[in-house]
Amino acid sequence: MKMKEVQAQTGLSRKAIAYYQQKGLIEPVVGENAYRDFSPEQVERLRQVAFLRDLDLSVEEIARVLTEDGGQAALGDVLRERALRDDRQRRKQAILEHYARQGYSAEMRRALDALLREESVARRFERLLPGTFGQMVLVNLLPYLQQPLTTPAQEEAFEQMLSVLDDMPPLTLPNDLRDFVEQAGQDMPLDLMQKTAQHKADAVRDVDRWLEDNRDMVAQYLAWRQSPEYEASPAARLSQVLKAYFDEHGYYARVIPLMRRLSPAYDAYVRQMLAANERLMEQVPQSKALL
Repeated sequence: MKMKEVQAQTGLSRKAIAYYQQKGLIEPVVGENAYRDFSPEQVERLRQVAFLRDLDLSVEEIARVLTEDGGQAALGDVLRERALRDDRQRRKQAILEHYARQGYSAEMRRALDALLREESVARRFERLLPGTFGQMVLVNLLPYLQQPLTTPAQEEAFEQMLSVLDDMPPLTLPNDLRDFVEQAGQDMPLDLMQKTAQHKADAVRDVDRWLEDNRDMVAQYLAWRQSPEYEASPAARLSQVLKAYFDEHGYYARVIPLMRRLSPAYDAYVRQMLAANERLMEQVPQSKALL
């Protein structure tokens, strides 16, 4: 089925269909003339995507719901998350109405603080560390910050980590690198950051399988990283600037241990990553120069 017919049957625009293809929700066959051919199953999937988007589900949530395995469980998770979010919003509304009637009070602040502690750690960090710096910190940590904190030890680690990050001096970038980072931040919302970090976590869990499935991509990436084009790119310069900044201000020595206290899942990930790095260097010796 060609694009115009798909548009007519789903009510979606050409750009929307291309976007959902880019996000991996559909995989039409692309012919030699670059025309896309959609199967009846893909058209039905697009109808469901449009339906769920009209119900305000994010693309990430839709991907979870439409998986072949566990879709119903994912939908249950989405419903619970939405119910909790809506409940928190109603309670915030009640506090705001109380404030409108009676003005500010310490009791009201305590009620709001208790409510905010129910948010995921990711949302708390996103709110307390807005802007580019917060994005750079969150991008690699998101899969391990999706739950609220449940113990005093975790709360203590969170407060210490926030203090360390907040006390780090401003990161000063040249104008061209600042523009590069700001543009990347605009193009990478929270759900995409989470997806990117999750892909990295999946690779670490089974590095042998990941290398087997992505051997050509790894070879191309290593060639690019060793090329003059990469050396002259904003990405290479930014990587050097960030590494020097984080090394100088103790990010790795201070934040990573706190993060391991904050999230047992992240602690497990770090141990897996150390083992995966050793395995990667065994199988791809040229990667040593990049680690």
